[in-house]
Amino acid sequence: MASTTYKTLISSDFSLDADGIHSKPHLLSEDMDALITICRSEGHQVNGIMATFSKYPNAKQLKKVFFIANYTETHEWVEHETPINIKCIPIPYAPFSTFSKWNGAVNTEGIIEPTKNKESKIGFIYYGARPTRDIVVSELFKHNLTENLIYHSNNKEPDLAVKYSSKEDIEKWKGDFHKYEEIKSLLPITKDDYQDGHSNYYPTTIEMASQSLFYIVHESNVELDSQNVLTEKSAVPFYSKSIPLFFTKDSLSTINWFENLGFDLFQDIIPKDLYKLPFKDRLDTFIEISKNTDLTFFNKNTTRFQKNYELAIKFRDYGMSPAIKLMNQIIDDEGLKVINII
Repeated sequence: MASTTYKTLISSDFSLDADGIHSKPHLLSEDMDALITICRSEGHQVNGIMATFSKYPNAKQLKKVFFIANYTETHEWVEHETPINIKCIPIPYAPFSTFSKWNGAVNTEGIIEPTKNKESKIGFIYYGARPTRDIVVSELFKHNLTENLIYHSNNKEPDLAVKYSSKEDIEKWKGDFHKYEEIKSLLPITKDDYQDGHSNYYPTTIEMASQSLFYIVHESNVELDSQNVLTEKSAVPFYSKSIPLFFTKDSLSTINWFENLGFDLFQDIIPKDLYKLPFKDRLDTFIEISKNTDLTFFNKNTTRFQKNYELAIKFRDYGMSPAIKLMNQIIDDEGLKVINII
């Protein structure tokens, strides 16, 4: 244990809570010099959160900040304006253990185990506009793979105008802008029984994703200069008994992370080397593989899909206990003294 005792504030998910610490800077008292926060959502938010947090007059006194979130690896981050050194630490078993009854609309408790055979090749069920997602949608239309496609391209808010990608946005990722121009009038692609934001959003996503043999995982941080973060999106193919096709900031890190937890990434179908390909090349390769893989692959390998599902449920049922255990370990290892919890 370190010889110095740091007086510490522990906060849970202040990044998303309007009544959290970022709106109550007085909670960081003058004699406090360390902070631990557990973020149950997208860990790349640490950049914006700490940039705002560092502007508080007494934030400069912080000697230690620990940001526990859905990362695939531990890393250091330093706010550029006010030098707050932050250690970003991954929560064990996230996103399974953090996105459950502990996180509002992401209701993993309501998931029903898929039992039906596969009806389509690829599922892509997303909301929130991203140029790379527009490219995915364009390519799925190009190859007539739209049976299980839902895309709310209006930034998650139904009353906002649909957002379209520019030519520059699409071509930056080597996409076909002309193809996108042909199909963008179809956006957003919705179904009556799928509504983002309602309490059954996630179980419905799992049910619909389970109709396809492959599922495209497109994390929010694909286009961001941020850490490799896993949200509830990355858990979909394991709950839905589908073969995952990952697009994250560092997809090799992502699949290694899942493999280390014991998940089957179906490397006999999707070799690991494919994750070294650039975005568009990888997408093209994934689509070709899916077209050439018969739906009976699922029936011949049900035990592999079942193992992934059971492992996901096991980790889900841990709840927030892995994050709490990690927090207590940090307190002990760093010689911290808890003086306030919010």
